[in-house]
Amino acid sequence: MKIAFLISAHTDAKQLHRLVDALPDGSQKYIHIDAKSNIQQFEQELATAQGVHFLKHRVNVGKLQRGGISDGADTRSPDLHSRLSDYDKRHGLSCVEQAAYHRLS
Repeated sequence: MKIAFLISAHTDAKQLHRLVDALPDGSQKYIHIDAKSNIQQFEQELATAQGVHFLKHRVNVGKLQRGGISDGADTRSPDLHSRLSDYDKRHGLSCVEQAAYHRLS
């Protein structure tokens, strides 16, 4: 079964790496980094992670706001849409929510 994860993140590259490592082997991870964030820190942190693809089209999502992936902004991209149609399962995740949870714990 081919599985794709659509992940939105904006602040914590190490937390995103932990999330990516917890996902099933062989799955593909399409990652949207908020336009306000420094994407280089995420690219460096995830340089050795398997199946990671950073989305080129980035939008300004805003703190603790669902967006980017979940509001469909990036899924309207013809390139991404054609790649995702090849998967049996597609899941949307937000590393933003994870970061908020850890601040509250």
